[in-house]
Amino acid sequence: MKRYEKYRTANIEGIKEVPHHWKLIKLKYIGNLYSGLTGKSGSDFYNEDSPLSRPYINFKNIANNIKIDPTLFDLVEIKPNEEQNKVKKGDLFFLMSSENFTDIGKTAVLIDNLEDTYLNSFCRGFRIFDENFSPEFLNYLLLSGHYREILSNEAKGFTRINIQVGKINNFPIFAPFDKHEQIQIANFLDYKINLINSSILKKKRLIELLKEKRQAIINEAVTKGLNINVPMKSSGIEWMGEIPNHWEVKKLKYVVSCNDDALNDKHDKDSIINYIEIGDVSLENGVENFTKMRFSQAPSRARRIIKENDIILSTVRTYLKAITKVNVDYNNFIVSTGFAVLRAQKIKSDFLGVVVKSESFIDEIISLSVGVSYPAINSSVLLNISIPVPPESEQLAISRKIDKEFNSFQKTILKIESAIDKLQIYRQSLISEVVTGKIDVRK
Repeated sequence: MKRYEKYRTANIEGIKEVPHHWKLIKLKYIGNLYSGLTGKSGSDFYNEDSPLSRPYINFKNIANNIKIDPTLFDLVEIKPNEEQNKVKKGDLFFLMSSENFTDIGKTAVLIDNLEDTYLNSFCRGFRIFDENFSPEFLNYLLLSGHYREILSNEAKGFTRINIQVGKINNFPIFAPFDKHEQIQIANFLDYKINLINSSILKKKRLIELLKEKRQAIINEAVTKGLNINVPMKSSGIEWMGEIPNHWEVKKLKYVVSCNDDALNDKHDKDSIINYIEIGDVSLENGVENFTKMRFSQAPSRARRIIKENDIILSTVRTYLKAITKVNVDYNNFIVSTGFAVLRAQKIKSDFLGVVVKSESFIDEIISLSVGVSYPAINSSVLLNISIPVPPESEQLAISRKIDKEFNSFQKTILKIESAIDKLQIYRQSLISEVVTGKIDVRK
C-alpha cells in the first residue's frame, strides 16, 4: 500500500513520523470521561425480578471486543435515588483496572443505541464532544500497538493494575482533523478486520472438526478394534456399546494399580521436587508445565510420585480433562493428590493411555463426578469403571495406530494454530500501520 505524500517528525514514543497534515491533541480536548457504576455489581448482587434491575456492560466485554457485543451484558440492581451514568451510542469505554497489563487501558466502542444501560465499575466511559472526531476511528487508534504500549506503561499496581483518570485525560495522540478521512480509515479497517476475523473463525472451526474426527477415530479403535469384519457382541456397558466377540470387559481395578508411590511427611524438607498441578496437564498436549520447588515450600497436595508409562488422570475438576500418559521426561516427578496415578498391571500401558483419551471414557468419568463448582470422582468409583480389553497383540496394534493418527492430527492442528497466530499479528499490525499514518487507505 502507498504512503502519504508528505510526513513530519512526531514526538510520541514509538512513532517516528506522521502524515504532515495530522495534528497532536490530548484526549481531554476531544471528550469527557465519566464513571462506571458505584459499589458492587454482577450476578451475586442483584435480584433479576427487581424493578431496579438494569443491564450493564461487563469489563470482559471491553477486554475481548473492538465493538461492544450486547449478548455479553450482565445485570445489576441500581440503588434507588442514586444517579448513575448511562451509556450512549458512540461512547468509548476504557478498562481502568485489571489483573494484567495486557488488558489495562483497552478500549471498545458502542455502536448501538442502548436504553437504560450502565457501565462496569472497573471502567470509564469516554464521550466525544468534538465533532471533528469519529468514535470508531478513535477506538481503532487507541487499540493500536504503539498507543496501547504507551498507555499500559502508565499503569501501576501489583495484585491489580490500575490507570489514573489524569493519564487518560492528558494522553496525546496524532490524528487527522478531517472527520471524513477518519471515517475512511475506520471503514477500511472494519472491512479488512472482518475478513481476517472470518478467516480466523473458519480456522478455529476446522480445528474443532479435526478434534472431533480424532476423537471419533480413537473411540472407534478402542471399542471396535481395527478389523471391521470380526463378529461383535454386546459389552453390557453403555459407553462401550458393541465390542469384538473375542474381547473381554474388565473393571479398571483388575488391570491397574492406583496411587502406588507417594512422599510422606518425613521426606527431606530441603529436597527439590518437580511438581505438576492439574492445570499443568491437557488432553491434547500432555504435561505442559511444572514447578521446581523445595519440598518444605510445596503444597500439602504435592505427594504422588509418577513413573514412566503411568497414566495420570484428574479426579477433581474432571471437566478439565487433565489426562495423559507419562513419558520418560517426567519420570519421578511429583503430581497433585488431585490426580489418580494408574499403573498398568494386566494391560499394556500404551493401550490404556489410548482408552483414557477416548471421549466416551472421559464422558463416563464426568457423569460419575459429584459436585458443581469442583466436580470430583472418588478413586474407588473410578476403579470400578469397566473398559474393553483386547488380546495383547491387538492392544499394541491399536495403540500404535492411534499414536500415529494422533500425532498426524496434532501436527495439522498446530499448523492451523500457527496460521491463526499470524493472522492475529497481522490484524494488530494492520491497525497500527493505518492509524499511525504509515499507509494511506483513503482511496
